[in-house]
Order: sequence, then structure tokens, then C-alpha cells
Amino acid sequence: DKQTDALIEAIRQNPDPASRASKFVSLQANIMSDVPAVFIYSPSYLYVLSKDVKGVSNGFIADPSDRFLNAASWYIKTARVLK
Repeated sequence: DKQTDALIEAIRQNPDPASRASKFVSLQANIMSDVPAVFIYSPSYLYVLSKDVKGVSNGFIADPSDRFLNAASWYIKTARVLK
């Protein structure tokens, strides 16, 4: 909505608290009357790893690439072998 976008931009650029408060009221009214879309589907991602891989944190994955966010901390326990 162009009007809502303009209000958001005006709120961000205006340092006056009183003026911002009145714009927030207008913004809230616009959002309430517009009834934005509600997404009822969110894909689930299931990733399988070997039990040998350690250091993987199981958290919320918003994008498929998020599974590699902490890849630098992954490790596989190995035994030292003397030669």
C-alpha cells in the first residue's frame, strides 16, 4: 500500500515524538483496515546428519541455506594415531 509505505518512511525520517505518534495512529488504522495477508503454510525442512557429526545446533531454519550458518563449528571426533 503506497499510503502505508509513505507513513512508514515519514515515521523513520521524523525525529519529533508528537508528530511520529500521530503518524503511528494513522499507520495502525491503515493496517487494520487493509487486513494484510496471513500465510497459513510454511514449509518444513528436515535434514539428516550422521551421529558422528558434532557441534550442529538444531534451531529454526527460515531458509534452506540457514542449515550451514554454524558449519564452521561442526566436527567429527577422531582418534590420534601415533606413527
